[in-house]
Amino acid sequence: MAGSARRAQALIKEKNPLALYIHCRSHVLSLAIGRACEVQGIRNMIEMINEIYLFFHLTSKRFLKAVLETYAPESRVHKLKGLCKTRWTEKHDCLKTFRALYEYIFTSMHFVVQLGEYGEIESSWDWDAETRTKAQGFMTSLRNGRNIVALFIFVNGLDSVKGLSSKLQKRDENVVAAYSLIDTAM
Repeated sequence: MAGSARRAQALIKEKNPLALYIHCRSHVLSLAIGRACEVQGIRNMIEMINEIYLFFHLTSKRFLKAVLETYAPESRVHKLKGLCKTRWTEKHDCLKTFRALYEYIFTSMHFVVQLGEYGEIESSWDWDAETRTKAQGFMTSLRNGRNIVALFIFVNGLDSVKGLSSKLQKRDENVVAAYSLIDTAM
């Protein structure tokens, strides 16, 4: 829609040079959330979560799943979701999953560092020094109060606007109704 070459914006500008291009309401909300992600504390927390996701995702050993099966058998979630770089609503789902599994992610890291302490979990895994060092670093990051606060503030903030975003994407939404939805979210 917004492309300056031969998309809708360019075609309309060609017919009427005074026409203004305005992002859709949902895109404006997405841009505002993207700006919030530039705050140093939020950026650090997101980077930590992405590194932890890759740590679990890139290993063939499914130790997070083993920890969840042992300590949270009722959990419906058995793996982390990756962070989407562009869609904040999908990033929100990833962050909510991370928050829900926080305790078990920490336990999984501790399991890697202190394998002998977890007799309940099958312990045929053998971790190299680099993996144990990474897990120790992640444990430190997970204990960092700034990361914890940033995660909870950001997820709770996104909770309040997720419904708003889906409503703003509807075709039949008008400006007055959109402002009413924004007031409700605040």
